[in-house]
Amino acid sequence: MLGMTYTLLLMLGAIAYNVSYTGPQPYLVGNTLPIAVPWFGALGAVTISLEGVFQWSESRWNPEFNYWHLGRPLFGAVLGTIGFFLFVLIVSSSGTPPKFLENPADAAPAKDFIIYYVVAFLAGYREKTFRELIQRVTDMILKPATQSTTAPQVSFRHGGVAQSEIKFPETTEGAKDQMTIEIVNSSGVPLPTPSLTVTATNSASKGVFGLANDHVTGVNELGSNQTGTVDITFAPPAPGTYSGALSVSATSLTSPATIRVVGSARAGSEKKP
Repeated sequence: MLGMTYTLLLMLGAIAYNVSYTGPQPYLVGNTLPIAVPWFGALGAVTISLEGVFQWSESRWNPEFNYWHLGRPLFGAVLGTIGFFLFVLIVSSSGTPPKFLENPADAAPAKDFIIYYVVAFLAGYREKTFRELIQRVTDMILKPATQSTTAPQVSFRHGGVAQSEIKFPETTEGAKDQMTIEIVNSSGVPLPTPSLTVTATNSASKGVFGLANDHVTGVNELGSNQTGTVDITFAPPAPGTYSGALSVSATSLTSPATIRVVGSARAGSEKKP
């Protein structure tokens, strides 16, 4: 009954429009939207609603869809309007914008609007399909890309714990400290011909950091989720703060994987508290 009432109201609205409006072309809301576009969207929505009523009107009727049927015309009008604007956007992107948009003052042939009415009706009729299409397009535009699981990735660990920075405890000047670092291929693909280097980030830190017991450089490849170890040495010649970087290079890495290395030294006469 509700669907038939909506259909009757839509038909009465169409008759009233055709009787009262005598313009040379369909009335354009904001000089852009033909007023019949949301009407056809609402008609498509009411049509699919009536189909559902006729198909499930017997014992299998689900009252949970009552509100769905109640709001169908408005929902269909909105989707029909969105479908119209998307279609116009696609057509305009090809370099052939609709004639009625180029100069709204000029009357466009009635046949030019038929395609927009069909698009609006289909958007309202197949609202679920149209909503899924909009969702996929929106996700493609706005959703951040996921990192490929096949891209090589390197992580640094100490004692099995992932590190964002390698920091030595305070060391006495002239002494030598070392720390074992685990180089982990945390991707799903091998890391071919890996090599390690440690560099200073300033002139004062040159030669302070070094590598020993390198079990990464020189191997054929570091397999998926495989770990190689290296000892980083810290030998400060004088009191102060020192910094460097540990880098992992491989033929499959577009740029080396790097982690900061820092350490500080105190004077030899001082004692730890």
